[in-house]
Amino acid sequence: MKESFNLLKKDIINSSQRKIKMSYEAGSTECRGLIEAKESLIKAMNSLRAIKDLDHIQKTLRDVYNDLEQMHESRRIKESNDLN
Repeated sequence: MKESFNLLKKDIINSSQRKIKMSYEAGSTECRGLIEAKESLIKAMNSLRAIKDLDHIQKTLRDVYNDLEQMHESRRIKESNDLN
């Protein structure tokens, strides 16, 4: 997955007289930031799992993760539409 972070540019290639735009996951700075934030939240949730009485914090972290996931999905859709 780290390798895909290096593939930030959108390459345009010509194939049979038509232009094809190629995109890569984590193609934008915003997507990379969202992915890194989600990974950090997962790590935090896993670290806190063994500690008692932190269910309310786990729920808050899960809610934040889900919000970031929705933002990331919206960003993926936007970038996909920009290619078409």
